[in-house]
Amino acid sequence: MQRSQELLDVLENSRKQLIDVGAVHSAGVLENDIRKEKRRMREVSRVDPGVLLGLARAADVVRAAEEKRRLAIEDANRSVTTRQRLRQEIKDAEKLLKKRKDQIAEQEQIAEARHVVKMFRLDFLGDGQRGCGGAAGRKRREEVLERMAQIGSGLSPQQRNDWVWFREAWERKMHEEHGDEWVKLFVGWVQGVLNQIHDGTTNAFSMFVYTETVRCFGGVLGLVLPS
Repeated sequence: MQRSQELLDVLENSRKQLIDVGAVHSAGVLENDIRKEKRRMREVSRVDPGVLLGLARAADVVRAAEEKRRLAIEDANRSVTTRQRLRQEIKDAEKLLKKRKDQIAEQEQIAEARHVVKMFRLDFLGDGQRGCGGAAGRKRREEVLERMAQIGSGLSPQQRNDWVWFREAWERKMHEEHGDEWVKLFVGWVQGVLNQIHDGTTNAFSMFVYTETVRCFGGVLGLVLPS
């Protein structure tokens, strides 16, 4: 009886597949085989009704095993989903932590730069001295600019490529234009950019360099080489 039930299942599945592909005649042949097998099962069950009870018990065992397997699969899937969710939460937490660290480091850089500007007295940067402090004053002002280039979002790739040229050419041009007032003006501009960065405009120095490049060197021809 159990073998007959398994055979019926195979025949029924095959019949449905034949119908799906349009093989109606072949499906009809299987239908005849299915009827014959069912008739044979009925005859056996009339001879020994206990066979049906045993078959039902066997079916219960199979269903119980399938249910146990289904529950095990669901539990495994839940475990996988939980692990994936935990891994994603850990990744998100690490990203957030890195972002917070970057923000803290950025604020520390801004605070340090503001402190450095305040610590660099006007006379230390060359104010009131001949030629705005000469080479020593110019070197100290370049130090301030280097610190500015490191805070916030810093410079763009093109600006970093032209940074040495811009820094030297801009310093020379500003000194020529403003003379002895250049140091006071320099400190005021730097402080203004720091205030913008502190208020949230992280690319303020990059924008300042861009604006000054256009203003001071917009008409200057130059050779651009790949870095």
